[in-house]
Amino acid sequence: MLATQGPWAASCTGEKISKAAWKTKPSWYIVASEDRMINPDLQQIFATTIQATTLTVKSSHVPMVSQPDKVAAFILKAVSHVSIR
Repeated sequence: MLATQGPWAASCTGEKISKAAWKTKPSWYIVASEDRMINPDLQQIFATTIQATTLTVKSSHVPMVSQPDKVAAFILKAVSHVSIR
C-alpha cells in the first residue's frame, strides 16, 4: 500500500461537484466491521446513502490486506455487473 497510495489531497473536501457519480452509476462498498479509523456504523450509512451493494467483513481499516480473497471476489462480482460502454 505504501508504494501505490498517493498523498491525500485535503483540498478535495472543499471542492464542489456538479454531478455525483453514485447517483447514476452502480456502487459497491466494503464495510470493515472492526475499523477503528472510520466508524463501521458510519460506513454503513455511507453505503446506504449511495445505495451500494455492500459486503461487511470482520476486518480493520484495511480489509484488502487482512482478507484479500473476500475483497478480490467482491471486486470481481462488481466487474461482472458492469457493462463497458
